[in-house]
Amino acid sequence: YLRIIQFMEPTAAAVEKALRELEAQKVSGLVIDLRGNPGGLLNSAVDICSFFLPQDQVIVSVEGRNKTADYQEKTRRGYKFPRKCPVILLINGGSASAAEITAGCLRDLNRAVLLGEKTFGKGSVQTVHELPGGYALKLTVAKYYTPGRRVIHGEGIQPDITVEISREDYFRISRAAEGDKVKEDPQLSRAVEVLQSYDIYEQIRSGKVKVRKETEQEEGKAL
Repeated sequence: YLRIIQFMEPTAAAVEKALRELEAQKVSGLVIDLRGNPGGLLNSAVDICSFFLPQDQVIVSVEGRNKTADYQEKTRRGYKFPRKCPVILLINGGSASAAEITAGCLRDLNRAVLLGEKTFGKGSVQTVHELPGGYALKLTVAKYYTPGRRVIHGEGIQPDITVEISREDYFRISRAAEGDKVKEDPQLSRAVEVLQSYDIYEQIRSGKVKVRKETEQEEGKAL
């Protein structure tokens, strides 16, 4: 379990350190909690997405009326978290901006499953022009698009698995002791359940767990 509360300058380095530690523990599944994350720096989101995707993969496109100013952010070199480890991102109405870019990117590229509630819907690029008399004019000049060409602004990102909780319950859960979070948090509990099911499936698929066929069980009863 890894919670990211904001995308700031040191966030990517802290996330990489945490991911390396989890990898050393040979975790079989990862939950990244982006609930209540208001966003922050685009570069931070790009760095974090890069940990989970191959190099030169498009993470987000920035497009506006001035097409000459359009550009794309792509994944970067460096550390990569094991592809075989499934990832679930927890999202809610408080997940915005860079958090939505991260969620939309990893979901569109089939690297993560989204669980929780629809995100806030903040995905625009704005500039501020100073005016006389201490006033200012804020203009939206471009919008962010996910790799699957989804517009974030005004739309938000929908979860794959919807688990709703009230705002009051969310704040109550956020104050719970670490050892009680899975039991008290329906969204986190559901994420763990999904990952455990996936882990069992993978063990069966790889032959690590032997499952008797129903016909074999019936033959045993007949004997």
